[in-house]
Amino acid sequence: MRILGVLGLMGVLVGAPGGAAVPAADRYEVGVRLDPERQALAVDATVKVQFIGPTTEGAWTLNRQLEVRSLNGALVEGWSFDRKEGLLKVRFRRAVGPADPVQFKVRYQGVLDRWPEHGANVLSRAWTELGEGSGWLPTRQGGGASTFRLAVRCPQTYGLVSFGPFKPGPGGRTLEWNQPVPGLVLVAAPAERLRVLTPAPRVRLVTTELGAASAARLAQAMAQVMGSFRRRLGPPEAGALTLVQTPRPDGGPATGPGFLAAAGLTEANLAEGFEPLVHQLALTTARTWWNRAPADTWEDWLNVSMAEYSALAALRDVAGPAAFQRRIEQKRRGAEGLPPLWQFDRNGRSAQAIMENKGVIILTELEGFVGQDRFAAFCRELAAQKALRTAVFLDLLERRAGKQVREAFQRRIMSL
Repeated sequence: MRILGVLGLMGVLVGAPGGAAVPAADRYEVGVRLDPERQALAVDATVKVQFIGPTTEGAWTLNRQLEVRSLNGALVEGWSFDRKEGLLKVRFRRAVGPADPVQFKVRYQGVLDRWPEHGANVLSRAWTELGEGSGWLPTRQGGGASTFRLAVRCPQTYGLVSFGPFKPGPGGRTLEWNQPVPGLVLVAAPAERLRVLTPAPRVRLVTTELGAASAARLAQAMAQVMGSFRRRLGPPEAGALTLVQTPRPDGGPATGPGFLAAAGLTEANLAEGFEPLVHQLALTTARTWWNRAPADTWEDWLNVSMAEYSALAALRDVAGPAAFQRRIEQKRRGAEGLPPLWQFDRNGRSAQAIMENKGVIILTELEGFVGQDRFAAFCRELAAQKALRTAVFLDLLERRAGKQVREAFQRRIMSL
């Protein structure tokens, strides 16, 4: 092993004196009317915000196709919505801070029929998937976390799926979500197209376009993948997992606590064989455990590389060592000519390739040096950390494997 040879909806305030402030969790109480036939929605929302630092103005992003009909609140002096920029600005009567919670009501509506070609968001008769990046809910600039109460009115022939269960209520089918999250994902489709399976304890698989045989095959693979992850990494943070098989052929997964809406799990892809299916499922679900490092810096390798490695480890558990080794060799070829992993440019053209190839190679080398069982225990402990940084990884590695292994590993990620 080479390591032996060498013995990682919400925050910027516009116009805030002294710069940006960090917000507490916002609260959204949302009534939405979905019209899938017209690709339209209408929203009546109450937004509750508490700013940490004094500010006289806040800014939210909103889908450019929407029209804001009204916005009012006791502390609201005025508002504007720039549809070209998709930016909603709210001006307050005076500077507000921690002692001045702000609440306002906003009504907007529109037809949402223009989406990026490979986006994870769509509103249509056959399939609706509205995620964090769709702008269907106002999102405070800068990122952050919010809680939600969502009441949905749509045809009763449609099924609804989100982070938690919907309950019938006077304002429509209602979801109460009190765990702060960056955004909410809403899936809607004709109920006749939704098939719900339980392939493993506390695992729910929702399929949309698969026949009974393919859905059963997907459920079998899901049960095996989840069994591997539970043994290696422990249960998902949310305790349970819902995987939604979407009809879109590509695009990244829409995610939330214990929730994944994944692309590419189509009949055609399922026909490619059991090994590719297991690998794709493992890649999709691994991010449920690996999502606590900053995604906009080089520290994102702790999300991407750890998820890629964990997916390959699950593939080895389910399909055997040969399947694992074939993909490691592919990653070795993919890593040729790339810059080192250490402090790489996250915005650079090779960033994704570095994380998906070099990061996995280095983790596999570390596993080979300390042993599979010992490294699995290390990964399980690492996945339980509330916030991930390379320094956290290295400190834990030193505690579990010794200072020499830490130093060797650090030299390796700085050189490879």
